[in-house]
Amino acid sequence: MDTPQIYCSHTDIVATDSLIENPRNPNRHPEDQIIALAKIIRHQGWRNPIVVSRRSGFVVKGHGRLLAARMLGLDSVPVDYQEYENEAAEWADMIADNKIAELSNMDEQMLNTLMQELEGEIDLALTGFDDAAISTMLAQAEDIEDIPEAVPLDADNDITVTTMPFIAYGAKKAYMQPDEVERFERMLKNYSAEHGNYNGLVLELLEYGDSRFRNTTTQNTHES
Repeated sequence: MDTPQIYCSHTDIVATDSLIENPRNPNRHPEDQIIALAKIIRHQGWRNPIVVSRRSGFVVKGHGRLLAARMLGLDSVPVDYQEYENEAAEWADMIADNKIAELSNMDEQMLNTLMQELEGEIDLALTGFDDAAISTMLAQAEDIEDIPEAVPLDADNDITVTTMPFIAYGAKKAYMQPDEVERFERMLKNYSAEHGNYNGLVLELLEYGDSRFRNTTTQNTHES
């Protein structure tokens, strides 16, 4: 195969067989993960180097990428040599590299939408998800698009249909009655007049509702 392009910063190009994995690396890489990494490297090139400690000579970060390179039969890989004050600092960096990514949370609705936008533009397997997960995300993205923009105000009257205003958060929509819209707009106006912007409005609503603005909104209604 053609040697993948290198797009990341690196110290040197090093023979794959010369690299030594840290024998105390607690992270395990199942075969399906290595297959996915190998496919990404083959198609996308190197976006991250393999990090090696100058102190010990062991791989600190990129054990999975090294295994993927071996699976691809690559003779050399990009390496970033880094300095560590002592063994403890090196091991802590290795453990953090394995753990930090696990602490993030995916916005599933945004992810589903992105996957739908990418469909047909690129092999979706290059995102790291398997076929079953991709199919589920695409189906969920289609369900989001099916949210109606118009709903009947009178369920017993098929002729009376209007577009209701709503507050949107991602793909979630909270439809509002006309009196709710008027009350909400007055609250926004008063909050903006007091603070100069809408920063903090949602937090205040979650804690206190709109009770602090009711007298003001009523007064403004009479004045207008």
